Amino acid sequence: MKIIINGINGRMGRMVLATAAETEDIQVIAGFDRSPSPDGTAPSMGGKAIPVYDDPADFQGNADGIIDFSNYSAIRALMGYSMERKIPTVICTTALE
Repeated sequence: MKIIINGINGRMGRMVLATAAETEDIQVIAGFDRSPSPDGTAPSMGGKAIPVYDDPADFQGNADGIIDFSNYSAIRALMGYSMERKIPTVICTTALE
């Protein structure tokens, strides 16, 4: 399964990435994040760098699903992207109104 992690540079995004790396049939193909990684390192899986986009519309690949651990302010753009491309999305963001 090919997934995208929205909020990949955050603490929970990195936890989802680490869990995916331990799962044989999951491949993280991209990340979305407006913020740089707090520790300055780029996300990678199996030694391969994962491209990170600050705007979901910039990613032109295909994914089977999106897992979101971002800020509530990023949800509108993400939902527009996922609905347009018909990608199932799991929203784990808090403070949504």
